[in-house]
Amino acid sequence: MVQCIECGTALKDMLEDEAPEYDPPKAEEPLLPEGDYTPVASDVASATASRLMRLFRRAGIPLKVEAQGYNMRLSVRSEDVPAAIAILAEERVLPEQADTGAAVAAEGGPCPACGAQVAPGSLECPDCGLQLGAADEDETT
Repeated sequence: MVQCIECGTALKDMLEDEAPEYDPPKAEEPLLPEGDYTPVASDVASATASRLMRLFRRAGIPLKVEAQGYNMRLSVRSEDVPAAIAILAEERVLPEQADTGAAVAAEGGPCPACGAQVAPGSLECPDCGLQLGAADEDETT
């Protein structure tokens, strides 16, 4: 009988041409459903991100949370962006759009929600769909 020199456990004799038993690892289910994930909030404090994770889970919205320095970046699937923006607005996580959104819509710059670059004159963020301003009524008449 052959024993392990470390612990004394009996070892199985193997012939040189005998292949060891191999049990391939089972494929794990992905943690997040597949899809294109779009950032909807940047620089979110970890306590706020934790609260939002529970709200998104209750709403059935898969959420990707990534470290961004000491804070977090939240991303959702493209089809969930409107529902996610509604939750962020209700929880007052997004900056006041009247001030920030209107300025970004007019002058361009980073989106107040996701940080994506917005072209001057845009009424919504091209990445997350955040409404930045309203079309002037004069233009429609």
